[in-house]
Amino acid sequence: MFSIGYDISAPPLFCTPDSGALGAEIGWFRALGLPVTLYNGIPHSLGKFTVKQKLWSVVLIDCDGYGGMHTVVSDLQMALDATFKLPVVFISRSEQPPVFWNPITNKLSAPLECSFSVNHLESILDAVLDPMIKVNKRYRVF
Repeated sequence: MFSIGYDISAPPLFCTPDSGALGAEIGWFRALGLPVTLYNGIPHSLGKFTVKQKLWSVVLIDCDGYGGMHTVVSDLQMALDATFKLPVVFISRSEQPPVFWNPITNKLSAPLECSFSVNHLESILDAVLDPMIKVNKRYRVF
């Protein structure tokens, strides 16, 4: 079993039309003992997830599967507001490093320093979840 230094009490939500494209990353979470929720619809807005957001710890959106990073971020930026309390990671293997929406500041981050891959997943989660640990009981440091 892997240890990432966090006790995450809720699984991640992956939005991807092709779960095979993120198979290694999904497997990484499962190796931690976390179930993974998959959503293969088009994430036009996150409104349908707002009601159920306590079910997940983080949302990871496969931008390559939905028209690219710019398209997805532009489409969803309007939907991300103060009522959505989960960090959202916008990932692309082909375009640029991931960016994430921080629900504490209600802003997008600068691109993270590493590309999205299973080898960098722990670093990405650290960057995304560290601000959440300070304000949210859903996340605890070991």
